[in-house]
Amino acid sequence: MEVLYGVDSRVVVVAADPRLDRPRVRGEQPRLDGASPSQVRREAPRSAGTVAFLTYSGAHLPAAIWWGKPLGVAFKEILDGLLYGLVTAGAFGWLWPR
Repeated sequence: MEVLYGVDSRVVVVAADPRLDRPRVRGEQPRLDGASPSQVRREAPRSAGTVAFLTYSGAHLPAAIWWGKPLGVAFKEILDGLLYGLVTAGAFGWLWPR
């Protein structure tokens, strides 16, 4: 897959996605051509849960390494981030339109 960077007359092209029939532009929602609604319904909670986990727990391990936070505390906070990420994914799955 080739990543494209360039300027069109109206928009900035930021990436080429093989699932799209054309390059995706900044701010545009990806279209999953040929994807069933159930595939899209599974993808949204998984993506939201992954982003939530990384957001909730991404800084705790570097804090333990560089700032002297005890490792036990950091791992408990990472576990909390995992649980929050699962709750976020569950909420997206529950509230995503069918």
